[in-house]
Amino acid sequence: MANDNRYYRKHNFDSIAMEEHEVRDMYNSLQKTDLSIIDMKSEKRSSSGGDKFHYVVFEINFVIKNKSNSIERDCKMELIIAGNLIDSSSSELRQYHMLREGIYRKYSIWNRSPIYKDEETSLCPVYIRILKNTFRNPDNFIVKVNLYYSNGQKIYEYDLRDILGINDQSISEDMFV
Repeated sequence: MANDNRYYRKHNFDSIAMEEHEVRDMYNSLQKTDLSIIDMKSEKRSSSGGDKFHYVVFEINFVIKNKSNSIERDCKMELIIAGNLIDSSSSELRQYHMLREGIYRKYSIWNRSPIYKDEETSLCPVYIRILKNTFRNPDNFIVKVNLYYSNGQKIYEYDLRDILGINDQSISEDMFV
């Protein structure tokens, strides 16, 4: 800001007073964030059975990255997942608000700390239990994620059959008894 309480910009070697909307755009561009889910990591945590499994528990983490130059302080991930997949022995999701929508459960998971430029983080691990009867309904494997942040929303959909694996093999019904 100059001594006359105005903002100026350069144009053809001249200094021109900026319009109000130009000043607002300049400030807003410095504060815009851009979050994305860049990966969905899964890891087998436990299982029951010998050559064939009675069940397998996986830990899933949605990796969120701040691709902007600004700090994101208020984001939320809305996880929509088949209720019968949630491993009832884990307590991580219990602290978040949940709605029932048919076979699905919708969890609102918020960030607890700021997400800095280029930082990658996961808001909450999700533990799921896969059984043989999980394969009876293909919709059990569809997971939807809505990522809400200060400057927008992004929607993702995953098929867990494409992501979950054991010993470098995709999970399949024939792995279970």
